[in-house]
Amino acid sequence: MNTEKKKLLFDAAFSCFISYGFSKTSLDDIAKKAGVSRSSIYLLFKNKKDLFISMVENNFEDKLKKIAEIVKAKGSEKDKLKQFFEIWILEVWSKVYNSPHGAELFEIGKEITKEISAKVQRRLSKLLTDVIKKPELAEIATLAVIGFKSDQPSPAVLKARIDLLIELIANR
Repeated sequence: MNTEKKKLLFDAAFSCFISYGFSKTSLDDIAKKAGVSRSSIYLLFKNKKDLFISMVENNFEDKLKKIAEIVKAKGSEKDKLKQFFEIWILEVWSKVYNSPHGAELFEIGKEITKEISAKVQRRLSKLLTDVIKKPELAEIATLAVIGFKSDQPSPAVLKARIDLLIELIANR
C-alpha cells in the first residue's frame, strides 16, 4: 500500500512543483492534489524536502530500470543511445523547462540531489558502457551530457546537442 500511496504523492508533488515551484508548494497543496490528508504525508516523509528527494530517487530508479531494458534489447547502438538519452534527460527536461518555475526547480534539484545524482551518474555510465563498449567514452559522454544541461537550454537545443553527441559516438 505504501508504494501505491507514494506513487500517488510523487505524481501530485511533481504536478504541484511544476505549477507553483518548490518554494511556493506546500504539503497542503500536495495532499489536496493527491486526495489525502496532510498528516498522511507525514507518515511517509519528514517534510517537503524529504518528499522531493524521495520523488527524485524514485524517478531515477524508474529511469534506470527502463534504460537497463533498452541496453538488453536488440537494436543498433545509435537507436539504443537515442532511447537512453530520451529517458535519462529529455522526458523530464521539457516538463521542467516549460514550467514557469523551471529555473527554481533546476536549481533546487541540483542542490538537494547532489549525492543521489553522483550515484545515479555512476550507474548510468555503467549502462552507457554496456551500449558503447568503451568505458572511457561512456564517461566522457556522461560528463558531456551533464555539461549540455549547465546553461539550462531549451529542450530543442538540448536535444540537438545530444543528437550531435550520438552521431559522434555512432560514427567513431
